[in-house]
Amino acid sequence: MTYHKQFTPASLHYAPLQKEAICFECGKAIDTGTGAVAYDGHVGAGFQAVLFHPRCAAIVGQRLICEGYPNRRD
Repeated sequence: MTYHKQFTPASLHYAPLQKEAICFECGKAIDTGTGAVAYDGHVGAGFQAVLFHPRCAAIVGQRLICEGYPNRRD
């Protein structure tokens, strides 16, 4: 996961999963020059980035913790 203080498509380590800079949580555009969070993960044999607004990344992260932590041994 990487926080980009001034997001540009060129600043990503991997290609975005979506064709446009769209937040995976809220579906709204991520404007160039604003803050963004990229989460890099496996897609097939390679990596791609899922993009979030910083506040949306916090929401998704909290949801993952709430669901994942209590069930971590399943």
